[in-house]
Amino acid sequence: MTGIVTKRDDTQNRWRLRKLSWRIEEIETVVSPACPKHGAKLGGEGKGVQHEAHRDLGAAEIRNGFKTDFADNMVEGEFEASCNLTNVREGGRAQCDVDSPNGLKISHILVLELVIAEEWASNKKPQSATPTGAARVLRTQFNLCVTERQGMGIAWNDEEPPLYEDVEPGPPLYLPDSPPHYAADLTTMEDYTGDLQELGEDIGELRLE
Repeated sequence: MTGIVTKRDDTQNRWRLRKLSWRIEEIETVVSPACPKHGAKLGGEGKGVQHEAHRDLGAAEIRNGFKTDFADNMVEGEFEASCNLTNVREGGRAQCDVDSPNGLKISHILVLELVIAEEWASNKKPQSATPTGAARVLRTQFNLCVTERQGMGIAWNDEEPPLYEDVEPGPPLYLPDSPPHYAADLTTMEDYTGDLQELGEDIGELRLE
């Protein structure tokens, strides 16, 4: 976080981070289509009622471990956020992200809340600060993509396309050292001297093999 110091000629006002709270929130949205009898009340056929539910998958508060540098006008800190995908106290296990054309949507967000307190200090003695009693709450959020752990679903080799030997009939087999069938030394052409009427309807199906 930057921009925490406002300097004047003789004094300065600065903000100190007191607490950081985070939580991972799951948002479930579904549209219930209306029957023909009640569709007119919702604006016509094909309309529905949208239902939305929120629940927290994980949360924590951090009150220390921040690095405050008023000379560089910034506060730095790191934290770890996680959620238990298999056991959530309310509402069962966590759901993966879903966005379906039928109106079903499940999304997740990371919500951050930072509590900052204002201090006043003299430019001659910036280390001697006095709290002013003012405080602010900064709130922001980030989109998350929640999915299953790797290796919990279908193996990758079961999802790959079929191989040639698994599909019948397979492609022709060519030996590495053998020339193609249309090479000059393996293919010859001769004039047919027989009666064409003897071939009958098979004359249109003649082909080289």
